[in-house]
Amino acid sequence: IWNGFVFARCGPGPQGSVAETFAPFAADFADYHLDDLVSTGPAWTSEIAVNWKSVRDVDNEGYHVAMAHPGLQDLYGPNYRDYISPEGLSWSLAPFNPHGGRRWSVRHYLKILPDQPQLPEAKRRSWGYYGIFPNAVFTMAPEGVQFYQEFPLGIDRTLIRSMSYRRPDEDRRLRLARYLAGRIDRETQNEDIQLSIWSNEAMKSSAFDGFHLSDLEWGVRRYHDRLRGVLPVLTQAEAPPEDRMNATNDRLRGRGAFDACRDGIRRARAKGFHTSLITTVSSANVNELPDMGPLLEALGVERFFIQVLGLRGKAARKGCDPDGSEVSRVSASAWLAQVPAAAAAIARRGIRVIYPKVFLEPGEAFACAGLVADNYFVFPNGRVYRCPLCEDYPLHSLAFDGDRLVERPKLNENDLFRLDIPEGCVMHQLIQPGPAAPVGAPVTRIACCLLKQELQPG
Repeated sequence: IWNGFVFARCGPGPQGSVAETFAPFAADFADYHLDDLVSTGPAWTSEIAVNWKSVRDVDNEGYHVAMAHPGLQDLYGPNYRDYISPEGLSWSLAPFNPHGGRRWSVRHYLKILPDQPQLPEAKRRSWGYYGIFPNAVFTMAPEGVQFYQEFPLGIDRTLIRSMSYRRPDEDRRLRLARYLAGRIDRETQNEDIQLSIWSNEAMKSSAFDGFHLSDLEWGVRRYHDRLRGVLPVLTQAEAPPEDRMNATNDRLRGRGAFDACRDGIRRARAKGFHTSLITTVSSANVNELPDMGPLLEALGVERFFIQVLGLRGKAARKGCDPDGSEVSRVSASAWLAQVPAAAAAIARRGIRVIYPKVFLEPGEAFACAGLVADNYFVFPNGRVYRCPLCEDYPLHSLAFDGDRLVERPKLNENDLFRLDIPEGCVMHQLIQPGPAAPVGAPVTRIACCLLKQELQPG
Protein backbone atom coordinates (compact mmCIF):
# COMPACT_ATOMS: atom_id res chain seq x y z
CA ILE A 1 0.00 0.00 0.00
CA TRP A 2 1.42 3.36 -1.07
CA ASN A 3 -0.38 6.62 -0.26
CA GLY A 4 -3.69 4.77 -0.12
CA PHE A 5 -3.19 2.94 -3.45
CA VAL A 6 -2.82 -0.85 -3.50
CA PHE A 7 -0.15 -2.36 -5.77
CA ALA A 8 -0.01 -6.13 -6.31
CA ARG A 9 3.22 -7.91 -7.25
CA CYS A 10 2.25 -11.11 -9.06
CA GLY A 11 5.72 -12.63 -8.85
CA PRO A 12 9.33 -11.86 -7.91
CA GLY A 13 10.81 -9.00 -9.88
CA PRO A 14 13.85 -6.72 -10.03
CA GLN A 15 12.06 -3.52 -9.03
CA GLY A 16 12.05 -2.22 -5.50
CA SER A 17 8.88 -1.26 -3.67
CA VAL A 18 6.62 1.42 -5.09
CA ALA A 19 7.66 3.76 -2.27
CA GLU A 20 11.35 3.21 -3.08
CA THR A 21 10.79 3.73 -6.79
CA PHE A 22 8.71 6.89 -6.37
CA ALA A 23 10.99 8.24 -3.62
CA PRO A 24 12.45 11.03 -5.85
CA PHE A 25 8.94 12.48 -6.15
CA ALA A 26 7.73 11.80 -2.61
CA ALA A 27 7.46 15.52 -1.83
CA ASP A 28 5.39 16.12 -4.97
CA PHE A 29 2.90 13.41 -4.05
CA ALA A 30 2.69 14.63 -0.46
CA ASP A 31 1.37 17.99 -1.71
CA TYR A 32 -1.78 16.28 -3.02
CA HIS A 33 -2.61 14.32 0.19
CA LEU A 34 -3.37 11.15 -1.78
CA ASP A 35 -4.45 9.23 1.34
CA ASP A 36 -7.42 11.56 1.75
CA LEU A 37 -8.80 11.32 -1.80
CA VAL A 38 -12.13 9.71 -2.61
CA SER A 39 -12.93 7.66 -5.71
CA THR A 40 -15.30 9.35 -8.17
CA GLY A 41 -16.74 6.02 -9.35
CA PRO A 42 -15.84 2.68 -10.93
CA ALA A 43 -12.83 2.28 -13.20
CA TRP A 44 -13.10 3.26 -16.85
CA THR A 45 -11.83 0.62 -19.27
CA SER A 46 -11.40 0.32 -23.00
CA GLU A 47 -10.07 -2.54 -25.11
CA ILE A 48 -8.25 -1.65 -28.34
CA ALA A 49 -6.78 -3.83 -31.08
CA VAL A 50 -3.13 -2.79 -30.76
CA ASN A 51 0.04 -4.08 -29.13
CA TRP A 52 0.39 -2.54 -25.67
CA LYS A 53 3.81 -1.09 -26.49
CA SER A 54 2.21 1.09 -29.15
CA VAL A 55 0.14 2.73 -26.41
CA ARG A 56 3.28 3.32 -24.35
CA ASP A 57 5.14 4.75 -27.36
CA VAL A 58 2.49 7.42 -27.82
CA ASP A 59 2.50 8.27 -24.13
CA ASN A 60 6.30 8.43 -23.87
CA GLU A 61 6.73 11.50 -26.06
CA GLY A 62 4.91 14.79 -25.75
CA TYR A 63 5.81 16.61 -28.94
CA HIS A 64 2.65 15.31 -30.60
CA VAL A 65 0.49 17.44 -28.25
CA ALA A 66 0.60 20.46 -30.57
CA MET A 67 -0.73 18.53 -33.58
CA ALA A 68 -2.85 15.76 -32.05
CA HIS A 69 -4.44 17.25 -28.90
CA PRO A 70 -6.13 20.60 -29.56
CA GLY A 71 -7.64 20.65 -26.07
CA LEU A 72 -4.32 20.11 -24.30
CA GLN A 73 -2.56 22.49 -26.67
CA ASP A 74 -5.06 25.17 -25.71
CA LEU A 75 -4.74 24.35 -21.99
CA TYR A 76 -0.96 24.13 -21.68
CA GLY A 77 0.65 23.14 -25.01
CA PRO A 78 3.40 25.79 -25.30
CA ASN A 79 4.54 25.11 -21.72
CA TYR A 80 4.49 21.28 -21.72
CA ARG A 81 7.83 19.64 -20.93
CA ASP A 82 9.08 16.05 -20.59
CA TYR A 83 11.91 15.74 -18.08
CA ILE A 84 14.70 13.19 -17.68
CA SER A 85 13.86 11.22 -14.54
CA PRO A 86 15.51 8.52 -12.40
CA GLU A 87 15.52 4.98 -13.75
CA GLY A 88 12.07 3.45 -13.96
CA LEU A 89 10.26 6.79 -13.79
CA SER A 90 8.97 9.42 -16.18
CA TRP A 91 7.85 12.94 -15.37
CA SER A 92 6.14 15.67 -17.38
CA LEU A 93 4.99 19.07 -16.18
CA ALA A 94 2.37 21.22 -17.88
CA PRO A 95 1.82 24.76 -16.51
CA PHE A 96 -1.39 26.29 -17.86
CA ASN A 97 -1.25 28.60 -20.86
CA PRO A 98 -2.07 32.14 -19.64
CA HIS A 99 -3.60 32.85 -23.04
CA GLY A 100 -5.61 29.60 -23.24
CA GLY A 101 -9.36 29.46 -23.65
CA ARG A 102 -10.22 29.21 -27.33
CA ARG A 103 -12.02 25.93 -26.76
CA TRP A 104 -15.21 25.87 -24.67
CA SER A 105 -14.11 23.30 -22.09
CA VAL A 106 -10.69 24.87 -21.61
CA ARG A 107 -12.05 28.41 -21.37
CA HIS A 108 -14.58 27.53 -18.66
CA TYR A 109 -12.17 25.21 -16.81
CA LEU A 110 -9.59 27.98 -16.48
CA LYS A 111 -12.30 30.44 -15.45
CA ILE A 112 -14.07 28.25 -12.86
CA LEU A 113 -11.11 26.39 -11.28
CA PRO A 114 -10.83 27.80 -7.75
CA ASP A 115 -7.54 28.53 -6.09
CA GLN A 116 -6.16 25.62 -4.02
CA PRO A 117 -4.15 27.22 -1.18
CA GLN A 118 -3.04 23.81 0.18
CA LEU A 119 -0.95 23.32 -2.98
CA PRO A 120 2.35 25.07 -3.75
CA GLU A 121 1.72 28.02 -6.04
CA ALA A 122 3.31 26.34 -9.10
CA LYS A 123 0.87 23.40 -8.82
CA ARG A 124 -2.30 25.46 -8.52
CA ARG A 125 -2.33 26.12 -12.27
CA SER A 126 -0.65 23.08 -13.80
CA TRP A 127 -1.04 19.36 -14.49
CA GLY A 128 1.72 16.89 -13.72
CA TYR A 129 2.29 13.37 -15.05
CA TYR A 130 4.32 10.79 -13.10
CA GLY A 131 4.93 7.40 -14.72
CA ILE A 132 6.32 4.21 -13.19
CA PHE A 133 7.78 1.48 -15.38
CA PRO A 134 6.36 -0.34 -17.18
CA ASN A 135 2.71 0.65 -17.54
CA ALA A 136 1.21 3.10 -15.01
CA VAL A 137 0.91 6.90 -14.90
CA PHE A 138 -0.51 9.24 -12.26
CA THR A 139 -1.97 12.57 -13.36
CA MET A 140 -1.93 15.27 -10.69
CA ALA A 141 -4.25 18.26 -11.14
CA PRO A 142 -5.47 21.00 -8.78
CA GLU A 143 -8.99 19.55 -8.68
CA GLY A 144 -8.11 15.85 -8.37
CA VAL A 145 -5.91 12.90 -9.31
CA GLN A 146 -6.24 9.99 -11.72
CA PHE A 147 -4.17 7.05 -12.85
CA TYR A 148 -4.19 5.13 -16.10
CA GLN A 149 -2.46 1.92 -17.13
CA GLU A 150 -2.35 -0.64 -19.92
CA PHE A 151 -2.49 -4.42 -19.79
CA PRO A 152 -1.57 -6.70 -22.73
CA LEU A 153 -4.37 -9.17 -23.41
CA GLY A 154 -2.58 -10.62 -26.45
CA ILE A 155 -0.14 -9.64 -29.17
CA ASP A 156 -2.66 -7.20 -30.68
CA ARG A 157 -5.09 -6.60 -27.81
CA THR A 158 -4.64 -4.09 -25.00
CA LEU A 159 -6.85 -3.13 -22.08
CA ILE A 160 -6.64 0.50 -20.95
CA ARG A 161 -7.84 1.14 -17.40
CA SER A 162 -8.27 4.45 -15.56
CA MET A 163 -9.71 5.74 -12.28
CA SER A 164 -10.11 9.28 -10.95
CA TYR A 165 -10.24 10.68 -7.41
CA ARG A 166 -11.51 13.89 -5.83
CA ARG A 167 -10.96 15.83 -2.66
CA PRO A 168 -13.29 14.79 0.21
CA ASP A 169 -14.31 18.42 0.82
CA GLU A 170 -15.06 19.11 -2.85
CA ASP A 171 -17.54 21.98 -3.27
CA ARG A 172 -19.82 22.69 -6.21
CA ARG A 173 -17.31 24.89 -8.03
CA LEU A 174 -14.46 22.40 -7.68
CA ARG A 175 -16.76 19.61 -8.86
CA LEU A 176 -17.65 21.62 -11.96
CA ALA A 177 -13.93 22.22 -12.65
CA ARG A 178 -13.32 18.48 -12.35
CA TYR A 179 -16.16 17.81 -14.79
CA LEU A 180 -14.63 20.21 -17.34
CA ALA A 181 -11.19 18.68 -16.87
CA GLY A 182 -12.81 15.30 -17.53
CA ARG A 183 -14.20 16.56 -20.85
CA ILE A 184 -10.73 17.67 -21.90
CA ASP A 185 -9.23 14.38 -20.77
CA ARG A 186 -11.83 12.20 -22.57
CA GLU A 187 -11.08 13.99 -25.84
CA THR A 188 -7.38 13.37 -25.23
CA GLN A 189 -7.92 9.67 -24.50
CA ASN A 190 -9.81 9.18 -27.75
CA GLU A 191 -7.10 11.01 -29.68
CA ASP A 192 -4.36 8.92 -28.06
CA ILE A 193 -6.21 5.70 -28.89
CA GLN A 194 -6.35 6.74 -32.54
CA LEU A 195 -2.63 7.58 -32.51
CA SER A 196 -1.89 4.16 -31.01
CA ILE A 197 -3.91 2.45 -33.74
CA TRP A 198 -2.09 4.39 -36.47
CA SER A 199 1.31 3.65 -34.90
CA ASN A 200 0.50 -0.05 -34.65
CA GLU A 201 -0.76 -0.18 -38.24
CA ALA A 202 2.31 1.68 -39.52
CA MET A 203 4.65 -1.00 -38.17
CA LYS A 204 2.76 -3.63 -40.16
CA SER A 205 2.98 -1.67 -43.40
CA SER A 206 5.16 -2.96 -46.23
CA ALA A 207 6.77 0.50 -46.29
CA PHE A 208 7.96 0.23 -42.66
CA ASP A 209 11.77 -0.09 -42.58
CA GLY A 210 12.46 0.22 -38.87
CA PHE A 211 12.47 2.99 -36.32
CA HIS A 212 14.13 6.34 -36.97
CA LEU A 213 13.76 8.35 -33.77
CA SER A 214 14.38 12.07 -33.54
CA ASP A 215 15.89 13.84 -30.55
CA LEU A 216 12.34 14.68 -29.45
CA GLU A 217 11.62 10.96 -29.01
CA TRP A 218 14.32 10.28 -26.43
CA GLY A 219 11.59 9.12 -24.02
CA VAL A 220 10.55 6.36 -26.43
CA ARG A 221 14.15 5.21 -26.85
CA ARG A 222 14.79 5.31 -23.09
CA TYR A 223 11.69 3.23 -22.42
CA HIS A 224 12.64 0.57 -24.96
CA ASP A 225 16.21 0.51 -23.67
CA ARG A 226 14.80 -0.43 -20.30
CA LEU A 227 12.46 -3.01 -21.85
CA ARG A 228 15.39 -4.63 -23.67
CA GLY A 229 17.33 -4.72 -20.42
CA VAL A 230 14.53 -6.56 -18.63
CA LEU A 231 13.48 -8.68 -21.63
CA PRO A 232 16.54 -9.34 -23.83
CA VAL A 233 14.34 -11.38 -26.18
CA LEU A 234 13.27 -7.99 -27.59
CA THR A 235 16.73 -7.63 -29.13
CA GLN A 236 16.08 -10.54 -31.49
CA ALA A 237 15.30 -9.81 -35.12
CA GLU A 238 12.41 -12.27 -35.12
CA ALA A 239 10.04 -13.00 -32.23
CA PRO A 240 10.27 -16.58 -30.97
CA PRO A 241 7.06 -18.62 -30.64
CA GLU A 242 4.96 -17.65 -27.64
CA ASP A 243 5.65 -20.95 -25.87
CA ARG A 244 9.43 -20.34 -26.23
CA MET A 245 9.49 -16.70 -25.11
CA ASN A 246 10.51 -17.32 -21.48
CA ALA A 247 13.06 -19.97 -22.44
CA THR A 248 14.64 -17.59 -24.96
CA ASN A 249 14.90 -14.86 -22.35
CA ASP A 250 16.57 -17.25 -19.90
CA ARG A 251 19.01 -18.47 -22.55
CA LEU A 252 20.06 -14.93 -23.44
CA ARG A 253 20.60 -13.66 -19.93
CA GLY A 254 21.00 -16.78 -17.77
CA ARG A 255 18.17 -17.54 -15.42
CA GLY A 256 18.08 -14.68 -12.92
CA ALA A 257 21.60 -13.50 -13.81
CA PHE A 258 20.61 -10.13 -15.23
CA ASP A 259 18.40 -9.22 -12.28
CA ALA A 260 20.98 -10.36 -9.73
CA CYS A 261 23.76 -8.38 -11.40
CA ARG A 262 21.71 -5.21 -11.74
CA ASP A 263 20.36 -5.38 -8.18
CA GLY A 264 23.88 -5.96 -6.83
CA ILE A 265 25.14 -2.84 -8.62
CA ARG A 266 22.27 -0.81 -7.20
CA ARG A 267 23.00 -1.97 -3.67
CA ALA A 268 26.71 -1.21 -4.09
CA ARG A 269 25.96 2.29 -5.40
CA ALA A 270 23.51 2.92 -2.56
CA LYS A 271 26.31 2.15 -0.07
CA GLY A 272 28.69 4.55 -1.79
CA PHE A 273 30.91 2.06 -3.66
CA HIS A 274 32.44 2.78 -7.06
CA THR A 275 31.20 0.22 -9.59
CA SER A 276 32.59 -1.46 -12.71
CA LEU A 277 30.95 -3.91 -15.09
CA ILE A 278 32.44 -6.55 -17.38
CA THR A 279 30.61 -8.07 -20.35
CA THR A 280 31.78 -10.81 -22.70
CA VAL A 281 30.97 -10.21 -26.36
CA SER A 282 30.10 -13.12 -28.63
CA SER A 283 28.22 -13.54 -31.87
CA ALA A 284 25.05 -14.01 -29.78
CA ASN A 285 25.12 -10.55 -28.21
CA VAL A 286 27.43 -8.24 -30.18
CA ASN A 287 24.43 -6.47 -31.72
CA GLU A 288 23.21 -5.57 -28.22
CA LEU A 289 26.40 -3.75 -27.20
CA PRO A 290 25.10 -0.29 -28.27
CA ASP A 291 22.14 -0.80 -25.91
CA MET A 292 24.46 -1.10 -22.90
CA GLY A 293 25.10 2.65 -22.78
CA PRO A 294 21.74 3.77 -21.38
CA LEU A 295 21.71 0.88 -18.89
CA LEU A 296 25.23 1.62 -17.62
CA GLU A 297 24.43 5.30 -17.28
CA ALA A 298 21.19 4.62 -15.41
CA LEU A 299 22.96 2.23 -13.00
CA GLY A 300 25.78 4.70 -12.33
CA VAL A 301 28.53 2.35 -13.55
CA GLU A 302 31.85 4.20 -13.80
CA ARG A 303 34.05 1.70 -15.65
CA PHE A 304 32.98 -0.73 -18.36
CA PHE A 305 35.19 -3.61 -19.50
CA ILE A 306 34.49 -5.45 -22.74
CA GLN A 307 35.86 -8.98 -23.11
CA VAL A 308 35.88 -11.13 -26.22
CA LEU A 309 34.80 -14.76 -26.31
CA GLY A 310 37.03 -17.38 -27.85
CA LEU A 311 40.62 -16.22 -27.53
CA ARG A 312 41.10 -19.05 -25.06
CA GLY A 313 39.50 -22.47 -25.27
CA LYS A 314 36.68 -23.40 -27.62
CA ALA A 315 33.40 -21.67 -28.29
CA ALA A 316 30.60 -22.56 -25.93
CA ARG A 317 27.94 -24.85 -27.38
CA LYS A 318 24.29 -25.21 -26.56
CA GLY A 319 24.46 -23.95 -22.97
CA CYS A 320 21.25 -24.20 -20.96
CA ASP A 321 19.07 -24.32 -24.07
CA PRO A 322 19.19 -27.76 -25.72
CA ASP A 323 17.77 -26.24 -28.90
CA GLY A 324 20.16 -23.29 -28.93
CA SER A 325 22.77 -22.70 -31.57
CA GLU A 326 26.50 -22.47 -30.95
CA VAL A 327 27.65 -19.31 -29.20
CA SER A 328 30.76 -18.46 -31.15
CA ARG A 329 33.45 -15.86 -31.54
CA VAL A 330 32.81 -12.52 -33.16
CA SER A 331 34.28 -12.24 -36.63
CA ALA A 332 36.95 -9.63 -37.32
CA SER A 333 34.60 -7.65 -39.54
CA ALA A 334 31.80 -7.64 -36.94
CA TRP A 335 34.17 -6.69 -34.11
CA LEU A 336 35.80 -3.82 -36.00
CA ALA A 337 32.47 -2.54 -37.31
CA GLN A 338 30.62 -2.54 -33.99
CA VAL A 339 32.78 -2.67 -30.87
CA PRO A 340 34.94 0.48 -31.22
CA ALA A 341 31.92 2.60 -32.21
CA ALA A 342 29.80 1.26 -29.35
CA ALA A 343 32.66 1.81 -26.89
CA ALA A 344 33.05 5.41 -28.05
CA ALA A 345 29.31 6.05 -27.67
CA ILE A 346 29.37 4.64 -24.12
CA ALA A 347 32.40 6.79 -23.22
CA ARG A 348 30.49 9.88 -24.36
CA ARG A 349 27.99 9.10 -21.60
CA GLY A 350 30.70 9.75 -19.03
CA ILE A 351 31.84 6.14 -18.54
CA ARG A 352 35.45 4.90 -18.77
CA VAL A 353 35.60 2.05 -21.31
CA ILE A 354 38.36 -0.55 -21.66
CA TYR A 355 38.36 -3.26 -24.32
CA PRO A 356 40.96 -5.55 -25.96
CA LYS A 357 42.59 -4.57 -29.21
CA VAL A 358 42.03 -8.14 -30.59
CA PHE A 359 42.77 -7.40 -34.26
CA LEU A 360 45.84 -5.50 -35.45
CA GLU A 361 45.57 -2.85 -38.14
CA PRO A 362 47.43 -3.42 -41.43
CA GLY A 363 51.08 -2.60 -40.88
CA GLU A 364 50.71 -2.39 -37.08
CA ALA A 365 53.56 -4.08 -35.20
CA PHE A 366 52.80 -6.98 -32.87
CA ALA A 367 54.12 -6.78 -29.30
CA CYS A 368 53.83 -9.64 -26.81
CA ALA A 369 53.22 -8.64 -23.18
CA GLY A 370 55.31 -11.64 -22.12
CA LEU A 371 58.36 -9.84 -23.55
CA VAL A 372 57.62 -6.16 -22.88
CA ALA A 373 55.77 -6.25 -19.53
CA ASP A 374 55.83 -8.00 -16.17
CA ASN A 375 52.50 -9.72 -15.59
CA TYR A 376 52.00 -12.62 -13.20
CA PHE A 377 48.86 -14.75 -13.02
CA VAL A 378 49.05 -16.74 -9.78
CA PHE A 379 46.92 -19.86 -9.19
CA PRO A 380 46.17 -21.67 -5.91
CA ASN A 381 47.94 -24.82 -7.17
CA GLY A 382 51.25 -22.93 -7.30
CA ARG A 383 51.35 -22.34 -11.03
CA VAL A 384 52.32 -18.83 -12.17
CA TYR A 385 51.70 -17.79 -15.77
CA ARG A 386 52.88 -14.78 -17.74
CA CYS A 387 50.18 -15.20 -20.40
CA PRO A 388 46.50 -15.74 -19.53
CA LEU A 389 45.86 -17.69 -22.75
CA CYS A 390 47.94 -20.58 -21.40
CA GLU A 391 46.04 -21.02 -18.16
CA ASP A 392 44.29 -24.23 -19.27
CA TYR A 393 47.60 -25.93 -20.13
CA PRO A 394 50.75 -26.86 -18.10
CA LEU A 395 52.83 -24.26 -19.95
CA HIS A 396 53.46 -22.01 -16.94
CA SER A 397 56.93 -20.50 -16.85
CA LEU A 398 57.05 -20.02 -13.07
CA ALA A 399 55.98 -21.92 -9.97
CA PHE A 400 56.12 -21.56 -6.22
CA ASP A 401 58.56 -23.78 -4.39
CA GLY A 402 57.79 -23.11 -0.75
CA ASP A 403 58.13 -19.35 -0.40
CA ARG A 404 60.24 -18.95 -3.56
CA LEU A 405 59.17 -18.23 -7.12
CA VAL A 406 61.28 -20.41 -9.43
CA GLU A 407 61.58 -20.77 -13.17
CA ARG A 408 60.18 -23.88 -14.82
CA PRO A 409 62.22 -26.05 -17.20
CA LYS A 410 61.65 -25.92 -20.91
CA LEU A 411 59.39 -26.18 -22.82
CA ASN A 412 57.09 -23.43 -21.42
CA GLU A 413 55.35 -20.24 -22.41
CA ASN A 414 58.58 -18.18 -22.31
CA ASP A 415 59.94 -20.22 -25.22
CA LEU A 416 56.80 -19.52 -27.24
CA PHE A 417 56.79 -15.76 -26.64
CA ARG A 418 59.81 -15.38 -28.91
CA LEU A 419 58.23 -17.05 -31.93
CA ASP A 420 57.44 -14.54 -34.65
CA ILE A 421 54.56 -15.51 -36.94
CA PRO A 422 52.57 -13.47 -39.49
CA GLU A 423 49.30 -14.16 -37.61
CA GLY A 424 50.49 -12.14 -34.58
CA CYS A 425 49.91 -13.88 -31.24
CA VAL A 426 51.48 -17.33 -31.34
CA MET A 427 49.58 -18.44 -28.23
CA HIS A 428 46.24 -17.75 -29.87
CA GLN A 429 47.28 -19.57 -33.03
CA LEU A 430 48.41 -22.64 -31.08
CA ILE A 431 45.43 -22.86 -28.71
CA GLN A 432 42.63 -21.85 -31.05
CA PRO A 433 43.86 -21.81 -34.64
CA GLY A 434 41.79 -20.35 -37.40
CA PRO A 435 41.76 -21.39 -41.06
CA ALA A 436 45.12 -21.70 -42.75
CA ALA A 437 46.25 -18.41 -44.30
CA PRO A 438 48.28 -17.87 -47.47
CA VAL A 439 52.01 -17.59 -46.77
CA GLY A 440 52.86 -14.02 -45.70
CA ALA A 441 49.26 -12.83 -45.97
CA PRO A 442 47.18 -13.90 -42.92
CA VAL A 443 43.43 -13.31 -43.01
CA THR A 444 43.59 -11.52 -39.65
CA ARG A 445 46.42 -10.63 -37.29
CA ILE A 446 45.69 -11.16 -33.60
CA ALA A 447 47.01 -8.66 -31.05
CA CYS A 448 48.30 -9.66 -27.63
CA CYS A 449 45.28 -10.28 -25.38
CA LEU A 450 46.73 -7.89 -22.78
CA LEU A 451 46.80 -4.99 -25.24
CA LYS A 452 43.81 -2.83 -24.31
CA GLN A 453 42.12 0.21 -25.73
CA GLU A 454 41.04 2.74 -23.13
CA LEU A 455 38.53 5.52 -23.70
CA GLN A 456 38.22 8.24 -21.08
CA PRO A 457 34.76 9.60 -20.18
CA GLY A 458 33.41 12.40 -22.34
